[in-house]
Amino acid sequence: MRILHLYGDYRWTGPAEPVVTLCLALRRLGHTVHFACRATPRRVRQSIEREAIARGLKPVTAFHLNRYFNVLANLSDLRSIRRFCEREKIDLVHTHLSHDHLIGGLAARRVWPVEATPAGRAPFAGAFRALFPSARRSREDRGAERAGPRIVRTNHKGIPLKPGSGNRWLARSLTDGYSGFSRAALATDRLALGIPDERTAVLPLAIDLARFVPRFPPPGLRTTLGIPEGVPLGGIVARMQRHRRFDVLLHALARAMAQVPDLHFCVIGRGTHRRKVAIEPAREMGLAGRVHFAGYLKEGYLDTLAALDFKVFLVPGSDGTCRAVREVMAMGKPVIAARRGMLPEIVRDGLTGIVVEEGPEPLSQAIVALARDPARRAALGAAARESALRDYDVEAQARACLDWYERICSLPPAGPGPLWIGKRR
Repeated sequence: MRILHLYGDYRWTGPAEPVVTLCLALRRLGHTVHFACRATPRRVRQSIEREAIARGLKPVTAFHLNRYFNVLANLSDLRSIRRFCEREKIDLVHTHLSHDHLIGGLAARRVWPVEATPAGRAPFAGAFRALFPSARRSREDRGAERAGPRIVRTNHKGIPLKPGSGNRWLARSLTDGYSGFSRAALATDRLALGIPDERTAVLPLAIDLARFVPRFPPPGLRTTLGIPEGVPLGGIVARMQRHRRFDVLLHALARAMAQVPDLHFCVIGRGTHRRKVAIEPAREMGLAGRVHFAGYLKEGYLDTLAALDFKVFLVPGSDGTCRAVREVMAMGKPVIAARRGMLPEIVRDGLTGIVVEEGPEPLSQAIVALARDPARRAALGAAARESALRDYDVEAQARACLDWYERICSLPPAGPGPLWIGKRR
């Protein structure tokens, strides 16, 4: 199978790494996979393009894939993506963000005239016809436009898409297949967007199980972070942003630390407003010296995770599938998770961690319970590791995705195609 993945961003955040990992796994299964993303802007050090190349995947950066509306860039992509699909004989276009879905879907539906604009026609007449094709054309013409690669979309948010008119039109007109990672979110999207069950799939989650393994931290690591040896240590991996509920976390820690005097906590991550959101409130609440801010870690990240006894996670970030939670579970660590997004689908309450209602009191009770009970931490952590080995295998995800591709390609194109004006024949 010949597959084109479209990803309209250049930043190495959110679902970027999982998409690159999936492309590489599909290649290992013997398929031709092209991965297209935005070119890296100047002065940007870490990007999808550079990280993908480092992993052995050379991205296609010939398309604009501008996530914001830009007439010239969008029209250029309609032409160039269609030409690419024809030249490379693409069987399926896999989109991951709403902009990719719209532009890639229109291009794959063959609604864009590749040839030069005929004399006398307004310069944007082709674009108008692409979005609003005339109802007067014959069924044969419309059928020819519909020929081409199948179009599929993955929801990486872990929550349902907004059921607005735009998403409903995309689902009805430019979606042959739709997938997600959350069963609950996918069930809601099926109903809200009107997608038939046979065209949807819940894909397995995946992480690099060879990288995230149980390990001992280097001697002296805790001392380097200012944390005494032998004390219970919790942690969180998250950008320090207002919506990540650091206020709830700090109030819970204040209550928990009053009950467990030797409890310490490590915050791994950065954020534009980190001082206002977390550092200053922690100091004002008397938690300085017990809440430690390790910052963003690239080198030493795994060693720092290994030093934790348990992890807290309250709000999914740009990656709604909560990869940071699954990674620490694979390392044999229990997780305290809020009942938000798809966290309850990842962390099984009482088996691999503790799921709590949002609020300082329920969170503090869970923190105290794990801080005081090393045996329970070990049992939950061992179960978390077993769950990760069973559920997060990259090759299993790729095989399931390929089965879904083959099912979609065996079905006729879905939906009525682009929006028609006037009465359809």
